[in-house]
Amino acid sequence: MMSYPKSTSQLWMCPKCGSTLKKGADVDVMNLLDPSKLVGIATCSSCGATFSQKDVYSGKYDPQETETTSASQTLSHLFLLLRTLVLVLGTLVLGFALVTPLVNLLRDESSTTAPKPTPAFTTKEFQKQEYEIILEREPDNQIALQGLLGVQIEMQDFQGASTTLEKLIALNPEETAYQAMYQSIKRHLHSPVEDSKVNLKH
Repeated sequence: MMSYPKSTSQLWMCPKCGSTLKKGADVDVMNLLDPSKLVGIATCSSCGATFSQKDVYSGKYDPQETETTSASQTLSHLFLLLRTLVLVLGTLVLGFALVTPLVNLLRDESSTTAPKPTPAFTTKEFQKQEYEIILEREPDNQIALQGLLGVQIEMQDFQGASTTLEKLIALNPEETAYQAMYQSIKRHLHSPVEDSKVNLKH
């Protein structure tokens, strides 16, 4: 029958490395004095081995139990790390899902409130086409002819303005203003050295 130590003055040895266990730090020596209290886990501060207090008492060491305990601790750490990672990723995904629609909304509002300016030439070209469509249906519409003439002069389309004036003169032979404008444009077309911005007002 195994005899148990009677006092705490006896030295207890690590079953794995044989180093002396420190009372209160490595193992509860008081529990070792009572075989009925051989419970719990002790760890050697020298080699880091983990074993039951009963192993210390019997001088045995079970490496499989040590590996199982270490594996359990490793799994706990991995689980904690994984849970933290999932929490961080979830927060990032949620933040991205909330921010993206807001950015798109602000971008759409900016595009709506600040439309691109329409070039003046494009506007005049559109007006010119409108007058030409009217004149296709009504060739003698003087209002459309006068509007077309004004747009042609603003676009510096003097060749087109000359043709439009010829139609206006034919419809209004007594109107001297059209004839004066026509002569002015003709002189401009035959004199390229003159300034392109001639005075063509009535």
